[in-house]
Amino acid sequence: MVGLARQKAEITQVPHKGINMIQHHCNAMRPLLVALSTLLLCACADAPKSTAGYYAGRVYITEETLPNTIQYTDLGEISVNQMWYTGAEELWGELAQKARERGANAVIKVEAFRAPSAFAWAAPHLEGRAIRVSDTAKLAATGLHFRES
Repeated sequence: MVGLARQKAEITQVPHKGINMIQHHCNAMRPLLVALSTLLLCACADAPKSTAGYYAGRVYITEETLPNTIQYTDLGEISVNQMWYTGAEELWGELAQKARERGANAVIKVEAFRAPSAFAWAAPHLEGRAIRVSDTAKLAATGLHFRES
C-alpha cells in the first residue's frame, strides 16, 4: 500500500515539473514577444499625420526647390511605389493623393527612381516633401515646372 501511494505521488509530481518548465519558457519568451509586437506595430505604422487636415484642391508637384520668397509649412516626406515593372505615370496621382491626406497643396524636391520591391528588381518609386503654401498664385510666378494633379 505504501508503494502504491509513492507511485501516485511520483505520477502527480511529473506533470507539475512539466508545467513549471512550460511556464518558465513562457516567462522567458514574454519580453521577446513584446519586443516583436512593438516592432511589428511600429513598422506597419504610417508616418506621422499632419494636423493640417485633408486638402481637396489641386496639388502642385515639382522636382525642384522653391525660392526663398515663397513661404510654406513643411509637412514631411512622402513616398509612393509600385510593386511591378510598370511606368511611373500613375504614381504621380498617388503622390498627390498622399499629399492631400497630409493637408499639403504642393510637393517639392520629388525624386523618381527605380528600386527593388516584393515582385520586381526595378519597380518605380517617387519621394518628395509635402508642403502647404499659403498663396498658390505665387507658385506660377516662380517659373518652375509643376505637374498639376
